[in-house]
Amino acid sequence: MTRQHLRLSWGSLLLLGGLPLASPADLNQIVLPTPVPLFDQFLALLANPNVAYFLFVLGLLGLVAELVTAGTVFPGVLGAICMILALVGLGSLPTNWGGAALIFAGIVMFLLDVKVSGWGLSIGALIAFGLGSLLIFTPPWAAAAETGVRLNPWTIVGTTAGVGAFFLLGVSAAIKAHLIPPVMGRHLLI
Repeated sequence: MTRQHLRLSWGSLLLLGGLPLASPADLNQIVLPTPVPLFDQFLALLANPNVAYFLFVLGLLGLVAELVTAGTVFPGVLGAICMILALVGLGSLPTNWGGAALIFAGIVMFLLDVKVSGWGLSIGALIAFGLGSLLIFTPPWAAAAETGVRLNPWTIVGTTAGVGAFFLLGVSAAIKAHLIPPVMGRHLLI
């Protein structure tokens, strides 16, 4: 369609690519879509609040796994990469750093609970982690949110349950395995 065709059809509702033209000035300012570069698509993916949150939690868990099982390099490297990518994503989002601090405090409480017996720290850790997850961006219950950046509530529930299971089952088993006395000793050698 040429500019002449556009000018001839002015007066009726004119659609260009499915979008209505609002004024005669629009006839001279037709914007054609251009392909988005792959790197910009990657940055847009990191700016998704669910992806940034998931990378943040995965990075924390990877670093914790490296601290608990020292010498296995893979969890630490993966955790550091996820944490750096999460910080790139969180830097482009309206992040409440108090919520991120609550998530970190929940992880620390889980680590302390593995060393100390009792359920008090586990319950506190789940509460801190869940509240931090709710508050890291706009809470789901906020009616008049300026930014509209929110986590999917099911992401929060699933991640909180997964982190709780990771610590209660995986990390506690790894630490208990380190505390078992060795089966072999000098007295058993011939």
